[in-house]
Amino acid sequence: DSSFQNGYNFPSWWHDSYLQSWATESLTQIPDHGTTWIGVVPFWYQKDRGSSRIAPHKDRTASDASVEHIIKKIHERGFKVMLKPIVDPENGKWRGGFHPDNATQWFADYTAMAVHYARMAERLGVASYEFGSEYETMTVSTYDQQWRSVVSAIRAVYKGQLGYGANWGKKGKSEFEKIAWWDAVD
Repeated sequence: DSSFQNGYNFPSWWHDSYLQSWATESLTQIPDHGTTWIGVVPFWYQKDRGSSRIAPHKDRTASDASVEHIIKKIHERGFKVMLKPIVDPENGKWRGGFHPDNATQWFADYTAMAVHYARMAERLGVASYEFGSEYETMTVSTYDQQWRSVVSAIRAVYKGQLGYGANWGKKGKSEFEKIAWWDAVD
């Protein structure tokens, strides 16, 4: 399949981990399996699955300088970059069960986070931007228009390939099959 992209996700759960020498060194140790992509995955947080506020965590969110540094290093190594910011609850529960008390506030904060990284992606020449992953309870039809608004806000500042990482499950029950706004992304 020509649309298949062979690569690795490179998550960060600490503010300066991408600035560490081991992070850059790890890029030289990627096995040659036809890898052409590296996914840079910074995390923002909400207190718990019911919280409506999303923000960077002072210790656990990769700093912008850290994210920019590793993207530049990945490009230097000749790989394409997929930037994939993710929101998780601070208490370690699965993000697929989000149920914010105030969905309007949640989407406002989410859009701000997504646009923040979209601007970075555009400025740094990131080839693909995946603006979320596995928010099963939030991608239901109730919120179709909100997601279309998120996509529009991203597209206003980012011109590259745009996607969302839906969860895959049992036939007829997976998030992938339930999203109605696939036409808005690439």
